[in-house]
This record gives sequence, structure tokens and C-alpha cells, in this order.
Amino acid sequence: MFWEEIPAIYRVHEDPDKEKLKALNETLVKFGFSIKNLDEIHPGKFQTIIDRTTGLPEGYLIHKLILRAMQRARYANKKIWDILDWRRNIIYILRHR
Repeated sequence: MFWEEIPAIYRVHEDPDKEKLKALNETLVKFGFSIKNLDEIHPGKFQTIIDRTTGLPEGYLIHKLILRAMQRARYANKKIWDILDWRRNIIYILRHR
């Protein structure tokens, strides 16, 4: 729809809050994981941690902590390409493993 310029409502996600990411990273370090360079965060960094913790006893907790660090979705009449769909992507990953 975006490419054809058809009007639509898009679900968009803001970048994660820096303080929440910092707190998340402090907790992840306790489990032996960390996010390098919090200023240039990318969903792939979360994906790597999710993949590495899947099946571990603490995996569920870590996945929930990552979700809680994400911003809540909002709806807009334009797709904003510089805002990544963090929460939706992570929820999809967690549900479709």
C-alpha cells in the first residue's frame, strides 16, 4: 500500500527509550549478555539475544524484559521509515519460533 500511495493506517513504533535500554542492558549483563553501543541500536541486536536465550531457563524472563523496554505502538496515516517496528518484530519472533 505504501508503494502504491494508497491511504492507510500504519502501526508505527518509536525508538526505545535510552534509559529503558540502559536498565535493560544492566540486567542483561547479569545473565551474561549485553547490547553494545546503545546509541546505534538495531532490532538485530535483540534478535541475537532472543535466539541465544531461546530454550534457556531464563529465556522467557529475558524475552519479557526486552519487550518491556520497547515503546508502545501508535497509529499514523503515514509510514515513517526511520522508526523501526521494534515491538511488533520482537512479538512476531517470540510467537513464531
